Amino acid sequence: MDEVYVNEQASLFLMEEAIATKDATLIRYVYDRVSLDKWPELQALVLVYLNPDATHIDTCVKLVNSNNLLLKDKLNVVNQCLQFGLHKEIKISIQPIKEWIESINPETLKTYQAEFENLGCNYLEYVLLLRNKESENMEIPVIFIDNLKSERWKDLYEFWRSL
Repeated sequence: MDEVYVNEQASLFLMEEAIATKDATLIRYVYDRVSLDKWPELQALVLVYLNPDATHIDTCVKLVNSNNLLLKDKLNVVNQCLQFGLHKEIKISIQPIKEWIESINPETLKTYQAEFENLGCNYLEYVLLLRNKESENMEIPVIFIDNLKSERWKDLYEFWRSL
């Protein structure tokens, strides 16, 4: 089995599958056996799972935004980082996410509507959490406001506007 962990493509596949389970024990097991040197953004995401803190989440978002991952993968990774911030109530830097999402062509985002909707809703939930905890007035990217139509989004945005 060790030869599988040495093979780059197999290592990448195993790590992605482990992350998909969201099981920290499995992620740790695979992470301890593979090399992710060529995939720093994946390594950063693994660290978010293994030790979720603001530094690891901010690093992950930064690496993903500056990397050549597919847009769908970027949306998923940033979404996972936001979910950690939301569920663990970790203060992360939201500005890089806002700037990145605003730099993407809205027509391109329509190709990945489900991921985009999920990201928009998680972003808004996270900003609501920050606003509640710190009384900060945060901005919602216009790209979300103009393009998201799900019931979840509408309910969250209506609540946001009522505050």
